[in-house]
Amino acid sequence: MAVNYAAGLSPYPDKGKINLTESEESEDSIHEKMQLLSQWVKEARHVVVHTGAGISTSAGIPDFRGPKGVWTLEEKGLAPQVIDVTFETAQPTFTHMALVALESEGLIHYGISQNVDGLHVRSGFPRDRLSELHGNMFVEECELCHGQYVRDYVVPTMGLKCTGNRCESSKKRGSCRGRLRDTILDWEDSLPNKDLDMGAEQSRKADLSICLGTSLQILPSGNLPLLTLRKKPDGSKGRLVIISLSKTKHDGRAHLKINARVDTAMRKLVDMLNVRVPKWERPVIVHQSRSSVSLSSAVAWPGSPPPKRVCPSGSSETEGDVKPASDDKREHAPATPKEEPVESNGLNENKLGVTSTSTQPAERRPWPHCILVFSGKRKSGKDYLTDILQKRLGDARCCILRLSGPLKKAYADEHALDFERLLDASEYKEQYRADMIRWGEEKRGQDPGFFCRIVCKSEEARRRPVWIISDARRRTDVDYFATHYADATLLVRVEADEQVRVSRGWTFTPGIDDAPSECGLDEGVTWHYVLTNNGSDHLLGEQLDSLTRRVEQATTAEPGHGVLLENEND
Repeated sequence: MAVNYAAGLSPYPDKGKINLTESEESEDSIHEKMQLLSQWVKEARHVVVHTGAGISTSAGIPDFRGPKGVWTLEEKGLAPQVIDVTFETAQPTFTHMALVALESEGLIHYGISQNVDGLHVRSGFPRDRLSELHGNMFVEECELCHGQYVRDYVVPTMGLKCTGNRCESSKKRGSCRGRLRDTILDWEDSLPNKDLDMGAEQSRKADLSICLGTSLQILPSGNLPLLTLRKKPDGSKGRLVIISLSKTKHDGRAHLKINARVDTAMRKLVDMLNVRVPKWERPVIVHQSRSSVSLSSAVAWPGSPPPKRVCPSGSSETEGDVKPASDDKREHAPATPKEEPVESNGLNENKLGVTSTSTQPAERRPWPHCILVFSGKRKSGKDYLTDILQKRLGDARCCILRLSGPLKKAYADEHALDFERLLDASEYKEQYRADMIRWGEEKRGQDPGFFCRIVCKSEEARRRPVWIISDARRRTDVDYFATHYADATLLVRVEADEQVRVSRGWTFTPGIDDAPSECGLDEGVTWHYVLTNNGSDHLLGEQLDSLTRRVEQATTAEPGHGVLLENEND
């Protein structure tokens, strides 16, 4: 259980605040606040729930930071009280089952958990609506095809190690036979990219985020709810609700803070919403949501283009009991399709790094000193200005990374085209531009951070402390860097008057200039710098001087740690 899980982690001195004081409001106060929350849930178009260790304590799994938490007792030189509960015997709590019922009714749309105990998945919460950021004690993943196996037993290793099992998914010739690894993160392991990307995207789209039983200390997951507070395409902002017995770092940002046990609060919520909560009988794994509300339709904000459905195209619409292992051979439960989000843990608040001082292994995710994310319309002069800036900073420490590079390479490979000719400003590229945009949007719909991850792992990026992302075009591009490299990221918008762009050869092209790839960043983003490029060398020089000084300051500081920015678009 939690004690054994904690003991399996590497030593780590800075575990954040522990021994958190707990307090509970009066019954009348809780009831009044839950009435308000139930009304907000009814009104909301997209609800995301963030869960931590507090939702599993009533299952007999101790938390980490409470008065009797694992880290609290460890600090005092005491051992946690051993109780007769294991991960295999622990049953989902009322809160787990309430979340299953609310999702089924279309009242909540996505779940993000820091827990490793697997209770969300074993409760029947659909895996395509869940980001498990820190792993799952019951899940193995193939290191080759990335297919996943949900077991009825706790896998034997932790820290993304080989479990000794082999992948049995079918290939054209035989089976994959790739080595299986556990999904549990140790302190300094990087979060699973796809789960983090999906969690960030859904948090940004949400108009209501509800935090249940988490102190929100572990980063970057603890800052994901803040993305809900950012402006939506229609100018509105979302609400943040925190339900916890202890104080959290974001209480001051919350629209509603409820000091209550999560089971108590959730009983009131489902009663007020007239939702029946099923009784848990046995582990049932649901791979795809049966809710009539899709992730895309739930977030069709006025003024924004219809978003792509984020549900992986390969997900199976099946559910089934967890298969027990036979005496002579462990059987594989149905493997999750390769594109399905990775599972997270369901145990406690433990995860990769606790605070902004935690480091990330360079071979898994580089952490540059400064990232300049440039955006601008066609013929605004983005490439011209990024070239100037790179020359100022020098090739030895600054590189230009183009998100369109991996997109064009993958598109060329899939369609048997000349990749080099797609890179230049030629008629060859223009004849494929519209279809390439459509194809790229489909890829991003399945995996929002797909192209961003490729450029961040490139050899150029690994060798230089300053990155210039020269062609960010979508909110998912901006959010990727703001989520993964927040304290290193500066957002830069290049603007030019329409008549100036026309003089540079721009003409409006339907399907291109009115597409999300061209208009997706016109609103809803707070830029750190806006560079006006209408031909005034003096004004442009002053703006570039200011930006260059900011980069110089950043390169003399410590590398970033991937903590989300807290200066939201207020």
